[in-house]
Amino acid sequence: MVTPAMLRILRWLDEHPATLESAWDVPRSISLEGIADGVGVVRSALFQPMSVLEENDLIQTRQAHVLGSGRRKRKVCHITKNGRKVLAEYAEDAPEPRSKSSQNMNGQVPEYTHMHGRRSEAESIRLAFEQNRPIHLRGMPGIGKSTLARSVAQDLANEGVTINWVQLDAYCDVKEAMHRMGIEVPQILDVEGYASLLEQRDLLLVFDDVHSISSRHQASFSNLFQSLEQRKVPFMLLGRDRDTFSIEAEYVELGPLEQEYAVELLDSELGEERISIVDTLGGHPLAILLYDASTPLPETNQDVRTYVEQVVLGEASSEVHDAMSPFLVLPFPVPATRMPIPDNVPLLDEHTLLRWGAKDSTMEMQHLIRNVCKSSLDDSEVDALHVSAIEHWGKEDDALASILELHHRIQRGETDVSGHLSLRANQLMSTYSGAFATLLDEALVIENKNLELVELAAQHALNRAEVEIAKQYIEGFDASKLVNIRLQIAQFEGRKD
Repeated sequence: MVTPAMLRILRWLDEHPATLESAWDVPRSISLEGIADGVGVVRSALFQPMSVLEENDLIQTRQAHVLGSGRRKRKVCHITKNGRKVLAEYAEDAPEPRSKSSQNMNGQVPEYTHMHGRRSEAESIRLAFEQNRPIHLRGMPGIGKSTLARSVAQDLANEGVTINWVQLDAYCDVKEAMHRMGIEVPQILDVEGYASLLEQRDLLLVFDDVHSISSRHQASFSNLFQSLEQRKVPFMLLGRDRDTFSIEAEYVELGPLEQEYAVELLDSELGEERISIVDTLGGHPLAILLYDASTPLPETNQDVRTYVEQVVLGEASSEVHDAMSPFLVLPFPVPATRMPIPDNVPLLDEHTLLRWGAKDSTMEMQHLIRNVCKSSLDDSEVDALHVSAIEHWGKEDDALASILELHHRIQRGETDVSGHLSLRANQLMSTYSGAFATLLDEALVIENKNLELVELAAQHALNRAEVEIAKQYIEGFDASKLVNIRLQIAQFEGRKD
């Protein structure tokens, strides 16, 4: 008998072309870790159903190179002709294909993951969308915000709605967000203009990780969201914090998974033991996905941060801890091949410690894991990580490496960072304007009296037509200083003084 778990695996593999069976380079989605993510279970929950499927010639496994995961070969799986035949026989019971409306999904859409439960929350989101109300989906790291939003977005895409998704970070401004979403806009457009451009379109804009927006760009994003709301352009915010954008949204709080759905994340072979595991871990999806039979459960229902710190990280090998180190100070996702030791990526992936971006092209550490682990380090240990990162990114000469090197120099509190920023100004000012603005703003926290740095930050703000920000930067300085900046501000404001 083919079980529901087996059907989900077959359906997932069926969406990959047969040409991959002989390919050396294959996507992460057919590795054990990718399949587990896709069907929404712990990796150990795959072993029994996949063993049966392979014994019955419904799938086959082999070793291959997984794209973006270092040089080491990994176990990958393919559905066989018999597997496709069986899947067709169980068509009514098998989950719907996820990719039939992929042409409607644009931008940094995360890989699809089977959603367990969350029906009432999904209905609330759908209702708000139908009423043209903004949606703010909130919850702690690892609780499943992106999984829920991705599931709802897929249903809407299947109905013909265009989805535009962006993964935000501190170095992303509104213009960069539109670019990441795959929205083509004129070179120069004010924030309200974006809302006007998107008006009357059948779409949903998804802004993921809104809590990571830097204070430098907070006001412009707030203006964007208010303009979208006024023009009834559907959008959804995903984040950890309560709303700071002054919009009238449908707030959906995402808490622990209900027990009947949370147990579905675990290996069915565990039987009734799954209930005690779920209860002990408080129904937190990421904590459950981190569960390993060889790792002892806490004796009582601890909060998830304590579980991660005392149990998961406490039981991890020194090899895993060493591999994690560079990720603890990484400010945004990057391709695996850009990390100091790319071959460490599969090791961390096997332990469910990584969070993957669109098409598995970039990755970073799960935010909950990163936050817990970093908080356990003292200042000297964090400083050492920044020093190592500076050394690594300083060897590269592209814009991404420059942004990361400057980030780490600023986070270290280096007092000569203004010189490094000036050297990179021509490289970053235009192409990565939003990132450069954030870097300058962060550097001014350290050197707020550095006249050269203030002038550079104010000039960049004026280049971006952000006059009020430029005025804030020069506030408190003698009128005889920064004369060129003051003249430009006067011109912007139509003054002759």
